[in-house]
Amino acid sequence: MVALDCEMVAVEGNQDALARVSIVNYNGHVLMDRYVRPEKRIVDFRSWVSGVHPYHLKEENGAISFAEAKAESLRILTNKIVVGHSLNHDFKVLEFAADDEKVRDLTRFTKYKNQFGQIKSLKNLTQDLLGKKIQQGEHSSVVDAQASLGLYRLYEKDWENHVKQKAYSSARKLVEKDVQDLRKMNKFFGTQSGAKEAVSQAKKLSKKRFKKSF
Repeated sequence: MVALDCEMVAVEGNQDALARVSIVNYNGHVLMDRYVRPEKRIVDFRSWVSGVHPYHLKEENGAISFAEAKAESLRILTNKIVVGHSLNHDFKVLEFAADDEKVRDLTRFTKYKNQFGQIKSLKNLTQDLLGKKIQQGEHSSVVDAQASLGLYRLYEKDWENHVKQKAYSSARKLVEKDVQDLRKMNKFFGTQSGAKEAVSQAKKLSKKRFKKSF
C-alpha cells in the first residue's frame, strides 16, 4: 500500500501537466519525490499553490523528464493499493490506468464527507480529523500524501470491510447469473450427448470466478 500526491503546472493548450510526484509507503516514508519537466511549454507555474518554481524544474537541479517520472511511478504503483485525495487528477497526469478495486480515494468514502454528503478538502479533513494544519501556503506533495495516508488509517478497518462486502456482493450477482445460465443450458441440452460435460465446465468456471474475487 502506498499514498500518492502530485503537483501540476499549467502548460500551453490550457492543460495540466505533472511537475512533482510524491509517493510514500504505509508508514509515511518517502519512496519517491521527484520534480518533473513537462513535455509542453509551461504558461503558469501556479507556485502559490503548487510550490513549484522555475528552478525546481531545471535538469541540473535534478528534475527528470516526464517519461522517466511515469516509468518510475508506475513501477511503484502497479499492483499496489493507492491512497490519496481526488486521485483521478493524479492518475490522469501520470497516465496511469489504476485498478479501481485498489484505489482508496478519500473523496469516495462516506466517513470523509460532510453531513450533506459533500466532499471535504484534504486541508479541512486533516485539520478536523488529525488536528494538523497543512497547505497554509504553497503545497507539498509529500506532506499531502502523508496526510492522506494518516486519514485512511483512521478508518482503515471499516473501509476494507466495506470493500470486501462490495466485492462479495458483486461476486454473488455474477454467480447468480451463472446459475441462471446453467439452468438454461440444462434445459437446452437435456439428455443430449455432451450435455454433462458442458454443464460441468460451466460450473467450474463459475467457481473460479467467485474465488478470483477474493
